Amino acid sequence: MNRLFDAFSRANKTLALVGGAVRDELLGGERCETSERKDLDFATDALPDDIEAILRDEGLSTHDVGRRWGTIGTQLRTPLGDIQDVQITTFRGETYTPNSRHPEVTFGSTLAEDLGRRDFTVNAIAKLADGTLVDPHHGRTDLATRTLRPVGDAHRMLSDDPLRMLRAARFAASHGLKPTADLVDAMHRKAHSLLRISRERWLLELDKLLVAEHASMGLKLLLDTRILGLILPEVAAMVDFHLESE
Repeated sequence: MNRLFDAFSRANKTLALVGGAVRDELLGGERCETSERKDLDFATDALPDDIEAILRDEGLSTHDVGRRWGTIGTQLRTPLGDIQDVQITTFRGETYTPNSRHPEVTFGSTLAEDLGRRDFTVNAIAKLADGTLVDPHHGRTDLATRTLRPVGDAHRMLSDDPLRMLRAARFAASHGLKPTADLVDAMHRKAHSLLRISRERWLLELDKLLVAEHASMGLKLLLDTRILGLILPEVAAMVDFHLESE
C-alpha cells in the first residue's frame, strides 16, 4: 500500500485510503487488518487518465472499472503473497435525478466533499499516507458507540439510492451497529422504493447479511421497517410462529 502512496506523492497527487478498509482497521481485530483484505478503495485528486499513467509508471497493470465514474483498477501483492484488488477513484460529486440510483458525476471536488457523498458516517473516513485520518462526519465517534448514522439527511440519502436500506441492515449484521432513529424512520417510509432495485442486487446484500455475526440485528431492522415483509414475505410470515409437535 505504501507503494501506491509513494507513487502518487511523486506525481504531486493526493491519495487517501477510504471505505471499509479504514472502518475495519479502526474497529481493530485480526480480521480487520488492511493487509488481509481482498480489496482496497482509494480516492484521489488525479483524473482517470492520470491514475492510469501513475500506475503504469509504477509498473502496475490497470483495468477500467468504471472510467465514467472515475474508477481505475489495479492489483497489489500482499506481504503474504496474496493478490489484493485495488480501485482508485477520482474525487467526485454526485447529483441524483428522481427514480434513478445512477448519479451524474462531476470530478474535481475535495476529499471532504468526496466523503460527503457516502452513505454512512462510519464509511466516510479517509486515511492519508502519513496516517492522518480525515473524518468530517465524526465516523470514529459513531464507531466507538456502534452507531449507524447517515451522512446528511436520511430521507435524501435513501431516495438517492434505495439499496442503501439493505446496506444499512447488512452493516447492522456485520458490525453490530445500531441505526439512528432518523435512519429507521426513513427506511420505514422509503421501503417500497426498493422495488426499483433489481432482485440480483437484493440478493448480493442479503447473502452477506445472513452469514454475518449479528445477522439477527440486520433481520430485525428489516422487520421493524417493513422491508422484510416486502422482499421476503415468506420469512416475515414466520415471525412469532411456533411449531407445535404432537
